[in-house]
Amino acid sequence: SETTYAKNKCERKYKGVILDFEGKVSDIKDERKLHVMINADNYADVVFKSAVAEIVKKGEVIKFSGKITSFGTGILISHDINSAILKPLIHSK
Repeated sequence: SETTYAKNKCERKYKGVILDFEGKVSDIKDERKLHVMINADNYADVVFKSAVAEIVKKGEVIKFSGKITSFGTGILISHDINSAILKPLIHSK
């Protein structure tokens, strides 16, 4: 398991940085806020710059970029990602 030191070092490195993410929508909280599973057992509350509720579906895999504003545990306490922008998902055949 990860040490507190390693977790804190990672948080310092990535907090406030805009990163690309891919994840599965687990809930649509309001017109701009989604709850997304970004990898196994890691969840984030994602607030988008514009409304996305009418263009995404629960269970859908999405790609987006956004700024990590706070780290939770990822399971019980979600990470927070803000200023997110939805990106096109290119399906490979």
